[in-house]
Amino acid sequence: MQRRGKRLSEYLNESLNALNTEYLSRGEQYVYSQKELAVFANVSRETIRKHQGELDEAISTLSLKKYSLDKDSHAANLKVKISKLENDLTRTIMSYEALRVQYLHVISVIVKESLDISKFIRRDMAGVVECPICNPMPEVRLLAMDP
Repeated sequence: MQRRGKRLSEYLNESLNALNTEYLSRGEQYVYSQKELAVFANVSRETIRKHQGELDEAISTLSLKKYSLDKDSHAANLKVKISKLENDLTRTIMSYEALRVQYLHVISVIVKESLDISKFIRRDMAGVVECPICNPMPEVRLLAMDP
C-alpha cells in the first residue's frame, strides 16, 4: 500500500519512534540518520528529504542527536566511537578477569580434591635426588606392585 501526504508523515514519525525505541531497548542512544531511517521505514532517501522538516520537529521532541558530516560532527562521532570501543574493551577485560578467577577456583578445587600420589609411592631411601615419575630409580616402587 502506498502512503501519501498525511499518512506518509504519520508513518515516518511512527517509524522514527519505533527506531528510537529499538535502540533504547538495546541500551543505546539513537543518532538520527536519513539513510538508516529510510532503510527501516522502507522508503527512499528522497522521501525522507522531502519530509525532513516534519521529521526535524519529531527529532527535537524526542531529543535525538542528528548524524551529520561536517568537521566538528565527524570528530564528535569519532569520539563517540572511541568511547564505545573503550567501554567494550572494559567489559571484555572484566569478563576475562572473571573467567580467570573462576578458572583458578576450579583448578584449586581439583587440586584439593585430587588424590595424594605420595600415598602410592614408597621410598626406601630418604635422600632420593631424581623424580620417581620422570626418571624412576630402583629404590622407588609402587605399593601396588609390592609382594
